[in-house]
Amino acid sequence: MPIADVNEGQLFYAEDDFVEVWRPHQPVLMNHYTWGDHRDLRAWVPTLARHYRVLRLDRRGNGFSSPLPLAEETMSMERILTDFVAFLDHTGIDQVHYVGTSIGGVIGVAFAATYPERVRSLALFSTPCYLKPAAIDSFRVEGYEDGASAVLGMGSWAYFHTTGTVAGHTPSSDKERFIQQDRLERASQLPPRTVAAAIRLYSSPTCNITSLLGKIQAPTLLVSPGDSIVTTAEEQAMMRDTIPNCEQHTVDGARNEYPALEPDHCASLALDFIQRHS
Repeated sequence: MPIADVNEGQLFYAEDDFVEVWRPHQPVLMNHYTWGDHRDLRAWVPTLARHYRVLRLDRRGNGFSSPLPLAEETMSMERILTDFVAFLDHTGIDQVHYVGTSIGGVIGVAFAATYPERVRSLALFSTPCYLKPAAIDSFRVEGYEDGASAVLGMGSWAYFHTTGTVAGHTPSSDKERFIQQDRLERASQLPPRTVAAAIRLYSSPTCNITSLLGKIQAPTLLVSPGDSIVTTAEEQAMMRDTIPNCEQHTVDGARNEYPALEPDHCASLALDFIQRHS
């Protein structure tokens, strides 16, 4: 398994590259949903890896990457971003085309704004500026102060099977139900302290990227779901108008799960955008 030893931990990543060996090609770094891992983006690979070196990274605490140290109870945006920088240094990559879905897009905005020299282009799918009160409330379980204390008290399996917070809505098709069930099982295997730390971070004001939008230097693609429970049309329009060099593609009627439900379409949108900015 490809592992990057960075910042006193191990980051797992999947790498796919099917470009002719004699053709110069650039790297694409992909990052996943809140409780997901590199497997969320597996179906995008055939489209992108025929033209680019595609790396799908598991954030610390997710997938096959190292969990938080036993003595560590907090997770910070700064820690995540320094992991990204160390990962690129480890793999010898100066600059990437970044593709992020949901919270992976939130982190992508922070990465592009904080380390503009490392991001050649930025593609955001179903990405809000911050978690809204309704989403934060969905983390809660009766009898516990908040989501973090609930998962620490119940354990990850019981917590996720009680709340269903990997989705937040009822599936509208068999495909969406299968996707949600897969995510639920993977989330249930995460260490409770990692889930608690993520809930605290993603619920905090420090995970609001609104003030960072105007600092993005990379050309940006904003793919907006038309019927999302985590972001609104007004918020997506504000992001489009605030990011200096941004183009928006709205998918009418799409929910937040659209990148997972229609990976071929999303990968094609990303490929077209990246090719125009390579």
